[in-house]
Amino acid sequence: MKKNRETGNVKNAANFEDLISFCEGYKTAYQPSNAQFELTALQTLLLEARTKMDELNTAITDFNNATNERAILFQPLRKLSTRIVNALEVSGATALTVANAKAILRKIQGRRAPTHIHLLVQEPVAEGTPQPVPTSKEISAAQTGYDNQTEHLARLISTLHAEPLYTPNETELTPTKLSAMLTAIKAANTAVIAKATALSNARIARNKIMYDSDTGIHHIALEIKKYIKSVFGTNSPEYRQVSRIKFTRARF
Repeated sequence: MKKNRETGNVKNAANFEDLISFCEGYKTAYQPSNAQFELTALQTLLLEARTKMDELNTAITDFNNATNERAILFQPLRKLSTRIVNALEVSGATALTVANAKAILRKIQGRRAPTHIHLLVQEPVAEGTPQPVPTSKEISAAQTGYDNQTEHLARLISTLHAEPLYTPNETELTPTKLSAMLTAIKAANTAVIAKATALSNARIARNKIMYDSDTGIHHIALEIKKYIKSVFGTNSPEYRQVSRIKFTRARF
């Protein structure tokens, strides 16, 4: 659906250029009293529309690049977290610490806890609020979004930092290396949010110049058709030229 909308916007801009060309062809017969319909104003509007469309395309590319870069950072997380918990389990850490780590791992993997096991990890709540005792049924297995995964990784790293026996020789499993990974992931999340905001703003700007009820290309094009009909007549070849040019209004 979104692809069709974008195609419709491109077509509207192209058709507006065709409309301008016909207006130019009428030479001195085209003398609108409305300054918005003057040829120079129409050319300026078309140029601005194409600029906004280009800016939107750039914003789309930037957003896609940011989301791709974030996905690359998250890609090894599930396998890596399994290795982390395995290393913790053989480090001599207590059964309680290992159970907590496995509970976090299940969330990273998107798996439910066995029904006979009560999770030992509590969800953080606002300061001063009593901590509830969670049950396995209250913990959703679908906590695999980027924000949730970031939080799960942070909690797993916190568990490792608190365990003095966790001293793996594998560099990629050390708390220091994992903390650096977490920092990069948080930065990637922030970048995606920023690019999403820029993309939304660029789309708003494009939509405004294309579909504003008073100054947008869609409105101006329909008004120009009315003007040409008033100048040359409903059955004139001039009006038939422009009446065939279609302008669609996108649904937002």
